Formats: sequence, C-alpha cells, structure tokens
Amino acid sequence: MYAHDPRLPDELRRLLDRAGMFVTAYFDVSTRSPELQWADQRSAVEEAGLSDAVAAIDVAAATKIDEHTAGWAVIASEDGSTLVVESPDPPKRPHVKVGALPYLAPILEWRQNDVPHLVVSLADALSPAGEDAAADVEILPFSVVGLDDPIVATSDQALHLVAELAEGRNIPLVIVVGPELVARSFATQLRRRVPIETSIRTLSHPGDDLDGLADDIVRAAATERAVETVRRIREFRFERSHANVAEGATSTMRAVASGSPRMVLVHDDPSDHRTVLSSTMDQPVRLVDAVIAAALFHGIDVHIMPAIDDGPRQALGAVLSNASAPAGQLAEPPVRIWAMAEDVPLTQGDLVGA
Repeated sequence: MYAHDPRLPDELRRLLDRAGMFVTAYFDVSTRSPELQWADQRSAVEEAGLSDAVAAIDVAAATKIDEHTAGWAVIASEDGSTLVVESPDPPKRPHVKVGALPYLAPILEWRQNDVPHLVVSLADALSPAGEDAAADVEILPFSVVGLDDPIVATSDQALHLVAELAEGRNIPLVIVVGPELVARSFATQLRRRVPIETSIRTLSHPGDDLDGLADDIVRAAATERAVETVRRIREFRFERSHANVAEGATSTMRAVASGSPRMVLVHDDPSDHRTVLSSTMDQPVRLVDAVIAAALFHGIDVHIMPAIDDGPRQALGAVLSNASAPAGQLAEPPVRIWAMAEDVPLTQGDLVGA
C-alpha cells in the first residue's frame, strides 16, 4: 500500500487493535532490497520471541516492490498480522523497533508529504474548441489512487476532467505546464472550475529541458507540502489565542485520549524517549506513539511538524473541537493513561476515558 492511499488510516486502526507486541521496520530500498536489510535484523527480533511476526515479515520483505519505491515500511503484530507501506521518499532513519505500540510517525509523515497532484501538459498552441479540436493536452496523475496512466484530451475536455478529478478526489495541487501565455490562460479558466482550496501553479520550460522541468514539478509539490504545514501551525497559534488548544504532554494526551481534538500536531524526534503508562498494557510506551495511536483510534487528523519556535509546548499540541471526533473501528481506545513517566503525574482517579 502506498502512503497516499486513502485506506491507510483505517488499515492502521485495524492493526492497532491486535494484541501483544509489534515489530516496525523502516528501510531505504533505493539501493538494497528489503529482504537483504531484514536479514541483517531478523535474529534480534526472533530472540524477542516474536516468531509469527518474523515469519510474516519474511514473506513481506520477499514480495516485489514498485520500481519507484525508495521508502519501505512493515508493521507486524505478535500474531503475524502485517501492513506494508511504500513511499517514493526514503526514511530519514532506517531502523527496526519492537514495542507495545508500532512506530507510526514516519508513515504519517510520508503520507502528508506524498501530495496527490495532476500535471497538465499543454501543446505550444491549443486548438480552438469544436468537433475537430485536436487532443493536445496530456494529464499526468501523480500519487492519485486508481489513476496511473496519462489521459490525452482536448483543452475543453481537459478543463472538465481536471475540475472533476480535483473535486471528486480532493486533489490539492494542479501544475499546468506549457508556454507561458498558454499555461496562464488555461490556469485562469481552470481556476473558475476547481474548488477554492485547490492550488494551481504554472510552469514554463524550453521543450528540451526535461530535467529542469521535472525538478520544478518536484519543487512545486514540496512547496505545497510546506504551505500546508505552515497553515496548520498558524491555525494552532490562532486557536491558542482563543484558548481552544491543549498543549504539552499531559494536556495533549488527556485531550486525545478523550477524543475531543480535531487536529493534533506532533514533532517526532527519535531521541524523544518520554513514556506513558497505560491501563491496557504491561509496560510504558513512548509518548509520541501513544498520542498517535489514540488519535488514530478517534479519527483525529494527525500532522507531523518540524521543530519550531512558538509551536506547541513540549512539541505536542491539539486543536480542540466543539464535538468529539467520530470513533474509529477499535473495540476500545488502545491507550488510557495512568501516569506520565516524565511529566506531571496523574493519579489512577485521573484515568482518561475510564
């Protein structure tokens, strides 16, 4: 499953409902297969007594991957249930972890970075509308589930198709490529048809500068990712000014476990070893993993953010909503707090969700 697949949150929720320990592995497969990298780590996991998880990862790692995949992750539960996630981006830190909760932050970051977008390639001059109009527009989908092949159309057909796809599939970015005046004209017409939240960018390059054009398309998608992160941080700061946020470890964990936020911001630092104790688990779990697991259960939007000044206190924050978020598909929340190991202690009477 690719990180941008809309089914991913539901699949993660279902996996979180499995009992026991989890194995989470992230590999950079751009130069070396997951099978070879897993072989280097296999014995350590096997020694932990997770034989079913090891066998399941053996099968997953031997499965052929997409040629465009650079990042490969597998989560295996103690009973052998697995989920494989692929991304065009390699992981920042390849590693294997064993714990009471899976390590999901890099997968969620892949998901938010893999922006679905359409590239509309225009001919030097568009044919006039009419029955004899030439098919001089090519629509190239990127990270759009169910769309793999280019679509060739006339300019009028392309305007209709792009508008339909942008609205029906919530595509946040359309990049129009072609001669400057032609691209601007097409983008102006398209702006009237697509949802207001759809971003439209135009690019113009000499016909033989394909490498430069490809680089600019990648940069445009990266810019869209950055804009979305900035928007969410600004939203948090605005809501903070109206006392409508929770921030810091204890307040955020309480809010998320109760299902009250509509958005959670998390900075994931591998050296962050803060933990929480849970009434449903025998051992402490990493704080960031617990926040993410509880948020996914409640269907709360989770956004991985960079370390920033004036961000949420202790790198954790949530924007609250007036109504609780819809519950996910688990029988009960996977995380109910007993105490914070490295923050203000909670008593058993403060148990969230009990």
